[in-house]
Amino acid sequence: MQTGQIEKFSWHERELTIYLPPSYQRKKSKQYPAVIVQDGGYLFLESVQEIEKNIHDQITEEIIFVGITSLNRDQEYTPWKMEDSAGNCYGGGNADAYITMLVQKLLPFLRRNYRISYQKTDIGMAGASFGALVSLYALFKESEYFSKFCLLSPSLWYENFIHFVEQQPDLEHETKVFMYVGKREGKDRDNALKLMVPNNKIAYKLLQTKLVHQASDITMMTEENGEHLHSFFITYFPKAVRFLFPKMSE
Repeated sequence: MQTGQIEKFSWHERELTIYLPPSYQRKKSKQYPAVIVQDGGYLFLESVQEIEKNIHDQITEEIIFVGITSLNRDQEYTPWKMEDSAGNCYGGGNADAYITMLVQKLLPFLRRNYRISYQKTDIGMAGASFGALVSLYALFKESEYFSKFCLLSPSLWYENFIHFVEQQPDLEHETKVFMYVGKREGKDRDNALKLMVPNNKIAYKLLQTKLVHQASDITMMTEENGEHLHSFFITYFPKAVRFLFPKMSE
């Protein structure tokens, strides 16, 4: 049975879904880690029982999850436009503006209204598919605001994104990254999507070399029959939370 609290409301034409952990209403002076989750709240809403079991079993820290919807995910979750094989323009390239909105508007709003930690190492981003792509982009663009990243099947087939990662400097800040990709993702495609798994492996190796802080860490999980489906993203979200926010002794 779910013991945390869910709040849903409109905010600047978007829908916010807030999960407040079990002790939130009881521990009035406690500040909590927080994770901003792309594409709304489905990742934590559909795995909340497992997350709360891990909290009860002293495996996972209590966390505030903030699901935020996109006005247009193809535009807001992509860092630049690209052309498909037919020469059609794809994506919107508005990721910079979207991430700036998260930092300059959403985080201040959340801290005014909820007891969210001011420690950067307590703040994370999470997403799946394009939601993971923009989260990885934020890792390099706003590393002074976010420290924990849950990247579920990031769309790393996206044109020039691996080159972008290659060109980024080492990350001097403490950073933890959880990656997942299913081995069947893009397997039967004959377009850029066929690069899904190999490009995720490349990105993982690149990040291993770029996370230079002694407290930084990265892991990658996969599944033999994993496909690009919500069901797999939901399955691996609690695993990401366990890795990124293990229970610390008080």
